[in-house]
Amino acid sequence: MVKKNIKPAQKPKTLPKANPKKKNYLDKLDSRIIESIVKDPRISIKKLARSAGCSEQVASYRLNRLISRGIIGMLNAVVNMNYLGFEHYRIFFKLKKVDPDSIRKVCEFFESCWGVYNVTTLGGKYDLFVNVFVRNYLDYDDFIDSCYTHFPEIIGEIDDVYVKNYYIYPFKHMLPEGQGIGKAISIPVSYKTVTIDEIDKQILDNLSSNCRLTSVDLSNIIRVNYKTILYRIKGLEEKNIIKGYHVFVDDKVYKQYFVVFSLGSYYKETETKIFNYLSVHPLICSATKQFGKWQLMVTVNARDENEVKAFIINFREQFKNVRDYEVLPVTKTYYVNMFPHY
Repeated sequence: MVKKNIKPAQKPKTLPKANPKKKNYLDKLDSRIIESIVKDPRISIKKLARSAGCSEQVASYRLNRLISRGIIGMLNAVVNMNYLGFEHYRIFFKLKKVDPDSIRKVCEFFESCWGVYNVTTLGGKYDLFVNVFVRNYLDYDDFIDSCYTHFPEIIGEIDDVYVKNYYIYPFKHMLPEGQGIGKAISIPVSYKTVTIDEIDKQILDNLSSNCRLTSVDLSNIIRVNYKTILYRIKGLEEKNIIKGYHVFVDDKVYKQYFVVFSLGSYYKETETKIFNYLSVHPLICSATKQFGKWQLMVTVNARDENEVKAFIINFREQFKNVRDYEVLPVTKTYYVNMFPHY
């Protein structure tokens, strides 16, 4: 996959001063820029400058500085792989060997595999977490078989789940109270499939790496007229192949945790209440309905484990059908490919 980086702007002559004594310092202008990007990852520099209250030159410089510092991470289009004919599975691995070299070998193998969406190392009950898209269960079975064939001495037990509904929420903890939570992105299972051509694939490939690429940028990359690019993007959005745009934010204060829940039987009304609760919780940035050992998985951005525990206690008080749960601290996101090639 060709990854396109945002071109850094030239440093303007006059900038609001940052605090050099604090490595991860964010001043008010940085915070306003992050707020605007979280709400609309494709916001133009002109609108970003107006929203942040600064010149376009300063807005461009500050945005690129936040990216270079790793505070603003991936800016990507969210591609609905279900509409392209793929099924989504998640695998939790327990490893027999957890030394750095063994983990590196396994992660590099997954990175080379067809359909792998991301690879994450974990603390807690599991050591490794993998998202994979496949055409059908037979392909998935072959994928699992290849894991054990390549690394019989490293890969131990697995727990896997089939993803039914996936919700991505903005990084709500980065938004001031009273400014709204932004638009959630919902990716339900669908048996409807859509065929796309090579131009659409190239657009998705590039926007899934950097959704801030303009139609002119994409025109230069793909060698197609920018008006065609605009038309194609609009079509991909209208067909729900592009479900929305998302930004990963790491302010160096909040850490990421996965929490998986085993749930007892419940009615559709309870499920709706669960996801409504999660959608407005300030620490939750994604939630997934799954089939398998763990029927619910949430991604929590918290300052420490005490905040995670407080969320779990409150969740269990609200919903009495929780049978079991596990907290899985994310130790490293090894690999991400928002549009796996096929």
